[in-house]
Amino acid sequence: MATREKEGSVTLDKEHAAYEALREELERDRKGDWVIFHDEKLIGIYENFQDAAQDALDKYGLGPYLIKQIGVPVPAVRPFLLYTPVNEDESSP
Repeated sequence: MATREKEGSVTLDKEHAAYEALREELERDRKGDWVIFHDEKLIGIYENFQDAAQDALDKYGLGPYLIKQIGVPVPAVRPFLLYTPVNEDESSP
């Protein structure tokens, strides 16, 4: 049985595939705008992230869904660069 994390990953793979199927048209007509994909469907196109995120939260709660800026590649970030633990002794003045 898949865990919630595994299920979410599979769902986002499907959402990314749905975006890719429409990518050329979206980039031609709406590059720089934001989209929401849910259940492999384009839900909406928005001029800014805040409106897209609010609509996604209102409709689908915590998800899963994909919010993506059209025509902007996602940078590859290594997980170990996302979090650097701080030694509490060193952070005190």
